[in-house]
Amino acid sequence: MASEKKTGFTTLYEGDAAGTVAFDGPAGVQGAIADYLGLVKQVREDYKDDPAISQGLREIEAKLNTLRFSKEPPDAVLKTLESLVQVPVGANKVLRLDAFRKTSAKGQVNDQEEYVERVRRLVRNTLNNVTLLLINWPDDGILQKFMEDLKSVDLNAGPAAIKTRMETVGKGPHLWHYNQKKKAFLVDWLKPFQTDLGEDVESMTEERFAEALRQVEKLREVKLREMTPLVIDRNKEPYAVHNRSMHPVLNGKFKDFWGTVEIRDEFILLLNKLITRFSFNLQDRYLIFKGDDGGFLYLVGFADEALENPVKLENGKLGLFPHLKVFLNRGGEYQEISPGNYTVNKQAYFRALKTAVVPFLVAIGPMLDHKLSDGLRKAFDVWG
Repeated sequence: MASEKKTGFTTLYEGDAAGTVAFDGPAGVQGAIADYLGLVKQVREDYKDDPAISQGLREIEAKLNTLRFSKEPPDAVLKTLESLVQVPVGANKVLRLDAFRKTSAKGQVNDQEEYVERVRRLVRNTLNNVTLLLINWPDDGILQKFMEDLKSVDLNAGPAAIKTRMETVGKGPHLWHYNQKKKAFLVDWLKPFQTDLGEDVESMTEERFAEALRQVEKLREVKLREMTPLVIDRNKEPYAVHNRSMHPVLNGKFKDFWGTVEIRDEFILLLNKLITRFSFNLQDRYLIFKGDDGGFLYLVGFADEALENPVKLENGKLGLFPHLKVFLNRGGEYQEISPGNYTVNKQAYFRALKTAVVPFLVAIGPMLDHKLSDGLRKAFDVWG
């Protein structure tokens, strides 16, 4: 069985030591319950002369102790835990148990400006990561609530107020659930390489799991070279400016280029699979692939504007649309294929994009165990 020790995975959120800035906590449901039980004892001592709070805390403590032995699935236990951490402080008023937390076991950041800047970075990165996790689990209400909590942090409120709010956001059951989903994502990410690793991913110890993540960082690029005429380019910084805005047609939001919703949805599926397979760190919003002949370069991922403005779909799920930008090697310099070069003929622009994208889709389909549909093939009338 995998180790129950606190995990050290930092691939889905900022890992800098930042005192109470860093989201962290005991692993799993039992860790969450134990943390709250410790907090109950602290608060009971602090408020022993307040009958309303004292009585409410005794009731919470009894329920938490009972919850420790629950046989329900972890997600169900976490939902119950969330309902238990409301402390009655008057006839019609309750406070979350986290609000009573006065100290943190972590060291503090002494410089207030540094603290606020780290909070800004942490909240931004974690919001992006929760958004990306919701692509895999769009119906996950706990992740959705964690996103709401993160968005509620007023980053202009001043260091003291921000610190108080962060201690609350960073210690609720939503965080433990987020960490579980983070681990689940990484398990799924490793599974395609399970044969190469030589053992079952889900039975790995924490130390072996961390080692496997490092191994697969190299394995995935070897597999890419073996199975496709593509290589991954680590030098992404020159293309950051191109990822600020979504490509106007090669994206998952509009269907003009694709012809039908079904073909557009297949494009979304393919890119999501590709991003999941190669985004070891989900803070990497985009990836750069090159043809091994150097002819084309492909920027694949989620544009900055897509992450900053996720949309609600008709069924209430979160929408985050991927995009693809194509660059042509002209005299040793990669230049984006843009509509400005085809002002006279819009269809010529579409044809140029399709010609460039065809070899990319042909390459990634088999690697992702995806058979391209007849509809997608027909949509590319230049298929050869």
